[in-house]
Parts: sequence; structure tokens; C-alpha cells
Amino acid sequence: KRGDSRKAEALLGQTGVVNLGFHALGAGAKTFAKALSPKLEVLELDISGNNIGLEGAKALAASMPKNLKVLKLNLSRNRLSLAGVKAIAESIPRSVEVLGLGFSGMKMGPEGGSVLAQAIPPEVKDLSLDLFGNKLGDDGVESISKALPK
Repeated sequence: KRGDSRKAEALLGQTGVVNLGFHALGAGAKTFAKALSPKLEVLELDISGNNIGLEGAKALAASMPKNLKVLKLNLSRNRLSLAGVKAIAESIPRSVEVLGLGFSGMKMGPEGGSVLAQAIPPEVKDLSLDLFGNKLGDDGVESISKALPK
């Protein structure tokens, strides 16, 4: 809806800092994603526990600003599936210097750990990962540990 888009744009403004955790956002994640300014350099978005699913993850990934320096994204408890995790991971700009990802409760397994490891930009200076409840196993943990900043 047009009004929803205006609300989303007003929430995001030019700062890109919003906490909408556990607000029953659901399909509204698509509207919210469209409101992301491609000019943002800082995006701090908490939409945890909103059941955005695969389609919401894809919409967010497609709208991810390309010149981000700071990305703090909490998508915990959203039932993204491995495909959703991949979509988000592939959308993380290589320019990110500060990265915080909340992906707890996704049950993504070792493959998800590998996907996230590949998404960590090589020049990241500050990294925070919340991966509780993902059944990463030894292989997933090893993949992530190899990708950690030195």
C-alpha cells in the first residue's frame, strides 16, 4: 500500500536505524525493503521474530544498499530457510567494515555456516555474529572461524 511505503520511508529516513523486532511485520518486509535508500552507508535493522520468510529475505537482499560501511542486521527467528540465508549473505556488500548479523534459530546447518563465512567481507574490522540454534556442526563452525578477521 502507498501509505505503508511512506511510513517505512519515514521510519528509515537517512539514518537507516530501525528496530521492528517482533512486530508481526510478515509480508510487510517487502514494503520495508523497497524503502531502503540505495545511498545508505549505515544500516542497522532489527526485524527479528517477524516471520518474513524466504520472500521477505529475497526482497531485503534485492534492496540492500551497495555502499554500506556499517551493516547490523538482526533476522533471528524469521524462518528464512537456507535459501533465505543465502540470499541475504550474497547481498552483503564487500565494502562493509562493521558487520553484525543475528541469525539465531534458523537451523541452517553446516551449509549455512559455510554460506555466511563466504559472505564476511575480507576487510571487515568489527564482526559480531549471533548464530545460536543453528546446528552448524564442526564443519560450519570451522568455515566461520577461517573467515574471521585476523
